[in-house]
Amino acid sequence: MTLCVGVYLEFMSNREKNNTPDERKCPACGRTITGRANKIYCDDNCRNNYYYKLYGNQHLLVRNVNVVLLRNRLALKSLNPYGRKTFPKQALVDKDFDFDYFTGIRKTKKGKVYYVVYDYAYAVNENDTVDIVTFKPQSLIRRMPTADFLEESCLSPQIAPSDDQCE
Repeated sequence: MTLCVGVYLEFMSNREKNNTPDERKCPACGRTITGRANKIYCDDNCRNNYYYKLYGNQHLLVRNVNVVLLRNRLALKSLNPYGRKTFPKQALVDKDFDFDYFTGIRKTKKGKVYYVVYDYAYAVNENDTVDIVTFKPQSLIRRMPTADFLEESCLSPQIAPSDDQCE
């Protein structure tokens, strides 16, 4: 909202400098603007392109990281929808899993390190196997709305990798 006001004020100050309504220029393409006196862009395409240039590159990194994180989450979910299971590491590699991207790290009291990807966690073992568990932190369980179709065991913290359960 603030940016729109800033663009409008910049447009109006440029207009006052020119003092001729026919000399208004589109900030996106530079063409002369015709029409309403307060019109800023020549058409919707120019307006969209202008804002895409402003914000597109800022969010490109975030979008790319989220794509990798979601792909990792789907790989974990497809192998282990709930509970805890052990798989060969190659099963994740076959699903284009990227081990460099995760949303958090949790270390148990026994020293095992779990890498968290949203609501799933995995630990890489020495023998090239991976333990995959569903991870539901207490803070998320308290905020999660209870639905009639969910079993109580789905929301209970016993299936999460607590410090005494992971080993």
